[in-house]
This record gives sequence, structure tokens and C-alpha cells, in this order.
Amino acid sequence: MRIALLSDIHGHLVPFEAVLADLQNDSPDQIVCLGDVAATGPRPRAVIERLRALDPPVVMGNTDAFLLDPQPYEGDDPTWQRFTEIDQWCAGQLSAEWFLKDRLIN
Repeated sequence: MRIALLSDIHGHLVPFEAVLADLQNDSPDQIVCLGDVAATGPRPRAVIERLRALDPPVVMGNTDAFLLDPQPYEGDDPTWQRFTEIDQWCAGQLSAEWFLKDRLIN
């Protein structure tokens, strides 16, 4: 059995589509997503939509968990502050039905 493992898509639709196009040549028997699907990227909804169409099992990544319950950043590191702002924006793009809760494996 040939299994394709996908991970760390982080809301980046264009490279995700490139990987999926390449997988068409390899024809895996199963696709499994190892998480970190939507956070930090520019197209969180589009990535989740595309992943949902594939219907793979999905492991919940740490950034997926953050999007389900975004918390403000309490530190003073400007880089982490910016990442938190971006991820809170991503979370705001996704209502509850966008999440793959029925497909997540904790």
C-alpha cells in the first residue's frame, strides 16, 4: 500500500496544489494529513476546502489547535506578536464549520 503523507500546509494553497498535482502521477492508495493545515497562510479557507474534498484522515497539529482556540500573545517578542496576529486573522477567516473536526485525530 502506498500512503502519501501531507503536513505543514499552513494555508498556502499554491504549493499545496502543486503537491497534489504531483501526487496524481504517483497515485497513492491513501492520503493522510499530519496537521498544521491553515494557520499563518494567506488562504486558510481554500486549503481546508481542498483538503476536505480529498477526505483524508487529519492529525491535529499544534497550529490547528491554536486556530480552534486562539489566544493573545502575552510576550514582548515582535516576531511572535506578528505570528499571533496573523494566526488570529486566519482563525477569523474560519467559522466552526470550516474546521475538519469530524476528520481530526487527536
